[in-house]
Amino acid sequence: MKTRQRALIVVGVAGLTLHAAVLLGFRGIAAGALLSNLIQFVLALAMIAACYDATSRSGEFGSRVWRFVIVSVSIYATGQAMVIWYENVRHASLMTFWLSSPLLFFWMLPLLLAVATDPLAPKARLSTYLALDASQLILLAITAYVAVFALPSQWASHGSEMELLKLKVRIGRDSFVLLALFLRYILSEFRLSRSLFRRLAAFMLVYSVADITYIYCEAFWGTRSGTLMDLLWSAPRLLLIVLAVTWSWPVEDEFAKAKTRRRAHYLHLAPVIVPIVILLLNDQLHHERPAFAYALEISSFLLAGVRLLLSQRDRDRMVAAISQANALFTSVIEGVDEAIYIRDLEGRYVLINSAGVRLLGLPPEQILGKTDREIMDPQVAAKVEASDRFVLQSRKSYSADEDFQSGGNIRRVLSTKSVHLSPEGHALGVLGVAIDVTERRKLEDQVQRAQRMESIGTFSGGLAHDFNNLLTVILGYADLLLSEKSDAKAAEPLREIHGAASRAAQLTRQLLAFSRRQVLQPRIIRLNDTITNLHKMLGRLIGEDIHIHLDLDPKLGAIEVDEAQIEQVIMNLAANSRDAMPRGGSFTIRTANLDFERDVEGIPLGSYVELKVEDTGEGIPPEVIPRIFDPFFTTKPLGKGTGLGLATAYGIVTQSGGYITLKSTPGVGTVFQIVFPRVFSPLSDVKGKTPMVRSNGEETILLVEDDRHVRELAQEALRKAGYKVLVAGDGDSAFKTLVNFQDPIHLLLTDLVMPGMNGEELARKIRLVRAGIRVIYMSGYAPDTVLRSASEAGGTFVGKPFTTALLLNAVRVALDAPNVPGA
Repeated sequence: MKTRQRALIVVGVAGLTLHAAVLLGFRGIAAGALLSNLIQFVLALAMIAACYDATSRSGEFGSRVWRFVIVSVSIYATGQAMVIWYENVRHASLMTFWLSSPLLFFWMLPLLLAVATDPLAPKARLSTYLALDASQLILLAITAYVAVFALPSQWASHGSEMELLKLKVRIGRDSFVLLALFLRYILSEFRLSRSLFRRLAAFMLVYSVADITYIYCEAFWGTRSGTLMDLLWSAPRLLLIVLAVTWSWPVEDEFAKAKTRRRAHYLHLAPVIVPIVILLLNDQLHHERPAFAYALEISSFLLAGVRLLLSQRDRDRMVAAISQANALFTSVIEGVDEAIYIRDLEGRYVLINSAGVRLLGLPPEQILGKTDREIMDPQVAAKVEASDRFVLQSRKSYSADEDFQSGGNIRRVLSTKSVHLSPEGHALGVLGVAIDVTERRKLEDQVQRAQRMESIGTFSGGLAHDFNNLLTVILGYADLLLSEKSDAKAAEPLREIHGAASRAAQLTRQLLAFSRRQVLQPRIIRLNDTITNLHKMLGRLIGEDIHIHLDLDPKLGAIEVDEAQIEQVIMNLAANSRDAMPRGGSFTIRTANLDFERDVEGIPLGSYVELKVEDTGEGIPPEVIPRIFDPFFTTKPLGKGTGLGLATAYGIVTQSGGYITLKSTPGVGTVFQIVFPRVFSPLSDVKGKTPMVRSNGEETILLVEDDRHVRELAQEALRKAGYKVLVAGDGDSAFKTLVNFQDPIHLLLTDLVMPGMNGEELARKIRLVRAGIRVIYMSGYAPDTVLRSASEAGGTFVGKPFTTALLLNAVRVALDAPNVPGA
């Protein structure tokens, strides 16, 4: 407590003590009455100072209420001063009109205005309503005062009757104000207002007891000013000083945090009660002063009507604002693609937007008021209810994938939930937002699978590249040894070595196909022709107990692929179907034209040619499908498969620009769907197999190979065939050799993938110097961009691993061919 507050309390206590001393020392003396009134006036000034000091320790609402109290006490102090003037200066008769009388009668009006103060009301509205309420209260006070003190009939009454009437009026007035303060105390929803009006009600209670007791003693016992009864006026003054000095509530954060405006109806009773009270008090006025009575009543009803009109205007504005807020709320929740819903504590839907209705696949009337168990599969509903319980018990937000049943189908949704709270903070249920992520999760699975396949493919491709070089050396030297016509004992093991290496080469080709690093020779073909040519071979592959059915679209479009590789895909899928139908069945190949107007399961929009391979086999379990294209993964018994058939098909289709997917139902069968981009160019000329030609010659060949063993093998094979061979281990060395060699060089035989300058770059550089040189690229592994660029630059390919016969045949064909375009 600060010095100023302590000083005010000292003044109050000293004033009460001095008042008692004066009343005891000047009993029965006229000067005692004067001193008593002066002390009471000083104590009233101390009350004003204490209340003003309380405003500095209050927020906006508290300061507003204390200012009303200051006005009330100021009116009372003014009346007290006028009593001193009339009684001790003018010595006026009690039977004459004293101006102090209405002041002391009306001083409580500002307290009633404090009762009507709304802590949540805007300032502008507060001033308008308070002005109207103040006018009503003033009319009421004037009516009561005139009816009791200003009518001729009242002045003609006997003294005892007049005093009794005055006592009744004072009791009614004090009781009305005390009741208003007490009701505001017990009905206030905020701690601050309860504390404030509790203090004012306590002051008013003490004052009312003192006021009624004094008036009673004055009327029936003849008590006059200057006696110890005057202490009854000092006690409430000291109490208000203490109550104001001890008040401190500067932060009114509870008003700012209020989530609702629970406006108390008792704050709006003035326009209803006051006109009725005025009518009751005007009964005598109508007889003695009818014009004045009618003026009071009309004024009161006009004020009440204006206030009601203002209240109705504000209500209409509030309704309009609520309607606008509801429209905004509706537009927001209906304008999003996410499902928004609210379930109560029993799990019943109380709100759901259109997106939620579409997600559940039911009309709104079958959703609202129902629980998940009533509209979903019990197992799905149980999981949803479990997450709801977690949210309600933990009061934490929850976000996770959940299953929703939609029209008989299970959809995967990303569900985010939180507690739906009332304005008072009580849990009302669960508020949720659900996003259908079924397709997104499928795409994520596809991306993860593609990433996994890419990493496996990169590893497999690198392994196949190194292994191809080793197999090239094994096959090549086996060919050389066999060509030397060794004895029979040595020839048989060499043929076994050659056969084993050939089978290993087939595995590396499958690995390269899966990793999309094999050398393709695409051309524009009609898929129906390829399937028709394979028909007989497929029959021999899958057996007589499986019926083959072809359903080929006669208007099928063309595609640009390596036909031999597509044949390999069909053969692999046919072999896979054969193993799935050990007791026979049906094998169907279908073709059709497809046009996607939007992206479908990762396939961009556009025109496609579809190839479907269907069987009626055992099917594939759902848990196996995500790994079905992985290399070396197989569900067949040990020794019955390498696990590369479907991986090879996947690699060929993907490298050819197509897409492969499957659908399978255990016990029903499997459908593989392959789509290739449709092309609208003319069909390519049919190319036959490369004919075998003589393998010897005398031309000069520049051999470039970074692997020493492959380089030495190729060099020996070419020299034995009669060719003159220049050898280099990389592109830079090869170019220097070519520049330094003055005689013609007829053929560049180069590895395609080499450190530094690759084969395609080397060929372009050499052709700037030797324009007519032929080019053969050797490759078993190359990125798509390098293969495409090399093909556009002109040249033929020899795939690794190769035999010496295949190499010599390719060399001879290249040397005997016409000039290469662009060479």
